[in-house]
Amino acid sequence: MGLLSVMRAIAGHWNWCFYSFIGLGFLMPSLPAWALVFYTLFVPLFTVRCTVGRSRTVPAEAWGGIVFIGWALLSFLWSPSWHGWLDAVWSVLFIAGGLYAIEDDPAFSERVKRICIAGSTVNSAMSLGKQILGMTYNIRPGGVGMLHVTLPSVIIAGVCLIWACEALLKNKELKREALLAAVILPSFMFLSGSRTPCLCVAVALMVLLCRAPRYHWRRILIYGGSGLALFCLLLRDRVRAFLYDAVARGDSFHRAIWKSVWHDALQHPWIGHGFGALTAVHIQNMVFAHAHNLYLDVFFQGGAVGLVLLLTACIWPFIGAKRSNVGIVACFFFLSCVLLTDMASPLKGPAEIWYVLWVPWLCLVASEKNIRVSKACPML
Repeated sequence: MGLLSVMRAIAGHWNWCFYSFIGLGFLMPSLPAWALVFYTLFVPLFTVRCTVGRSRTVPAEAWGGIVFIGWALLSFLWSPSWHGWLDAVWSVLFIAGGLYAIEDDPAFSERVKRICIAGSTVNSAMSLGKQILGMTYNIRPGGVGMLHVTLPSVIIAGVCLIWACEALLKNKELKREALLAAVILPSFMFLSGSRTPCLCVAVALMVLLCRAPRYHWRRILIYGGSGLALFCLLLRDRVRAFLYDAVARGDSFHRAIWKSVWHDALQHPWIGHGFGALTAVHIQNMVFAHAHNLYLDVFFQGGAVGLVLLLTACIWPFIGAKRSNVGIVACFFFLSCVLLTDMASPLKGPAEIWYVLWVPWLCLVASEKNIRVSKACPML
């Protein structure tokens, strides 16, 4: 059996290839190592997958995202820098791979959520373990390995915490990974010292729990509160240090950064400077390479058209839906708020933004597609 035959056999189970790639991100020692897996395995296998089997139809719920990506690729024609075009191509391949997996597996959304919950819980537990053992002295520790950067790892943990609480509310029998997530992820987020994600996830959980029976949300609060009390007791010295740091660092220069990028964005307000265009804000001998606000960064690069299309991509799957998964709604409420203060271009990769934005978006597309299909075929 030749190499191509082996690749065709593996690519024939494309949804499991995609799930494996998602899971590996939580375990890889670094972002370059995960990127190497993408270049050497994901891309060749997906290329083979595209050449075999029946043709695919794009879910109607995904067209908003596809139009946004099309505009982003078009904007490279007037971008002063082409350095980011390959990042955009990799992002397109990742999103297309996810759409293929959605077509292969109706249970895509639930499987991806379960993988992410387990992966984020393990990664966060390892980070907390390193703090307890004194193996890290960072005042704002992130995850481990690929997710060592604080804010992306905390945002991903917030998304997974919402999904875990949703699973606990849905299932009479507690799933182990969701239970562990409810215990570990709140502590990891709080002990990271990240203010905006902690506040936003608290509000999002209230949105999720307001429709739940009192018994269920009390149980979740007990799990999360017990874990938080335990880890704060074990790391009480660090708690005092980062609480002081959270007050002392103020707005982390965000207002000055936003003012500068906003001024630059207004030079080309409609079509933007083009994706890949670089921004550099100099403050007190420091250089900030992006807007620390995803919406403002998209406005700078893609203009008002790009920003409207990004918002449309997230809203589009809900159009025409009479009922939606409250967990998905809570998740996107969390992301819509937390992205006001961090993250850069949505088309960059391989990078953490895929977990922050595109994996939840793919789950949204899959969930809303299943609702549409179930309404059209109620016997299925």
